[in-house]
Amino acid sequence: MESLPRRRPSVLARGFAVGLASGARSTLGLVPPSIGPASRWPQVVAAGLVATELAVDKLPVTPSRLAPPPFTARVVLGTVGAATLARREEAGWVLPAAAGAIGAAAGTLGGAALRHAGAERGVTWPAALLEDAVALALVRWACG
Repeated sequence: MESLPRRRPSVLARGFAVGLASGARSTLGLVPPSIGPASRWPQVVAAGLVATELAVDKLPVTPSRLAPPPFTARVVLGTVGAATLARREEAGWVLPAAAGAIGAAAGTLGGAALRHAGAERGVTWPAALLEDAVALALVRWACG
């Protein structure tokens, strides 16, 4: 039996996923803009920033993601990442950008709730690592 061709998820859904990932780890919003044929440098820089954030996020001195500057940065990077993903696919960018912004706000609030619940149960690090894994999986799915 012949299999049906796999249908790629919509750019709107993938833009939302980029936003969710950026809400969890702001620098993941840089992944879609770094993907392209021109140069490997944007990918190297984005990977370095993501790796740095994955480590720094676990430090007790890291400010709350719910404070206005970090919250805004996550939403902006999620918006830019989703818009770039849409433009790369030659699709309209406005709705995916809005989905990225909404996803980033949801990811920021959801990630903070997950980390708070983990802290209350004494599993702060496992909660943080779970959040990392989900965010990385989301951006890989969206950009893959």
